[in-house]
Amino acid sequence: MPEVFVSYRHVEPDASIAAELEQCLAAHGVSVFRDTQIRVGDEWPASIENNLKGSRTLVVLLSQASADSANVRDEVRRAHKLGLGILPVRIDFAGELPYSISPLLSDKQTLSWSRGRTGAICDEILAAVKSAGTQREAAAGGMAELEPETGTVSLDSPYYVRREVDTRIESLLQGRGATILLRGPRQVGKSSLLVRAEARARSEGLKVSRIDFQLVDDEHRQTLKTLLKHMAYVMASDFNTEVQPDQVWDDRLGSKKSLTRFLERAVLKESGSRFMLCLDEVDGAFSARYCDDFFSMLRFWHNERATSGLWKQLHLVITHSTDPSLWITDLNLSPFNVGERHWLSDFTPQEVRDLSDRYKVCANLEELMDLVSGHPYLVRRALYTIKMSSCSVQDLKTDAAKDSGPFRDHLRLLLRTLYQSDEMRDAYRQILDRGCCDSERAFQRLQGAGLVKGESRSAASARCALYHSYYKQHL
Repeated sequence: MPEVFVSYRHVEPDASIAAELEQCLAAHGVSVFRDTQIRVGDEWPASIENNLKGSRTLVVLLSQASADSANVRDEVRRAHKLGLGILPVRIDFAGELPYSISPLLSDKQTLSWSRGRTGAICDEILAAVKSAGTQREAAAGGMAELEPETGTVSLDSPYYVRREVDTRIESLLQGRGATILLRGPRQVGKSSLLVRAEARARSEGLKVSRIDFQLVDDEHRQTLKTLLKHMAYVMASDFNTEVQPDQVWDDRLGSKKSLTRFLERAVLKESGSRFMLCLDEVDGAFSARYCDDFFSMLRFWHNERATSGLWKQLHLVITHSTDPSLWITDLNLSPFNVGERHWLSDFTPQEVRDLSDRYKVCANLEELMDLVSGHPYLVRRALYTIKMSSCSVQDLKTDAAKDSGPFRDHLRLLLRTLYQSDEMRDAYRQILDRGCCDSERAFQRLQGAGLVKGESRSAASARCALYHSYYKQHL
């Protein structure tokens, strides 16, 4: 089996560099695997997996092309799980890595390739191979089971923190149709909660359709008709309906009536069946011209449960980040003042303590809360970093706001968001300087983005000390 596994994209100069490294390492007696060694007729996934398992070190060539490659990203994640030493080599690439692998590589020593440096890089790899055995032993002790915080917490993760709202939603799904509203800033756990609600619904025998407004293409957002037709086709696919949208759609009746009729005739007609429709991050519809029309249709669906047995079969779950009253003319013509509302907030100190116990981390949690204020993403990222790097919270605080620190990709991403809006950037400066801002809409957008906290724009602050420190320097 090989000692070194080289992960790269089949483009130039990546492929040529991979070949040079293989030749150089082989000259020093180190066995190397590249996917060019897979023989015709061999099963590709099995060959990759077997050679990863037998290797000590993964050398990953990082370029824009490889960062975009699902295969390269998967090899990095698999190598991490297997406890391999990972050595990144950047090839004319100064961009940010994808979230799925950035936490795995951010703390690694990174080499930079340039012409004539292949020999020096080969020496570094040889040294890494010698120390890889110790790293793998540590991984075998349980650290390989850890997953970095990269977004939605997987269903089988032991690091998901249940809250009261989880139990409440599970209870509602057992009864007649309900309208459930989940509001909270970005990265507070709405998507993680939603995928668990979906899984629970399926286990209870419900059919589930989910429409994420962040993934709706621009062409489907242009008008109310294009949006509702898109929703109809998504539901037809997810609910596996015999009747297709075009069979019941009638422009003379209008888009709202057509989609409602499609639901009645194609979905809810199944007597005894129950359904769950999830509309995720509907903030994407708040600023649209058809905002009032869209949400008045959802309110109509909610009201129909009072008189129609068909509509009692449908659970409607809506998630959003910002206050809808800033966009909707009359909340009485929307679902936002009739559904069961839940606000998702940051972790409590007890929840942080519970999570640290699961990570088997012994750390000063008061200091950690001072730094990240229970921010679910940052708490998980911090505990993961402490565990993997054997550092203290004080060490973390020292490096946290640095561009080389463990939160750098997350902080830069939010910084780009601020620089894309003069209104948001100016409002955030005001909040950092004087604890308030002039624009209500900017405050709501900052709160929805997870950058600020506070009951109102007149009493607002950065969501955590880390944000205050970093954005005070960069704005």
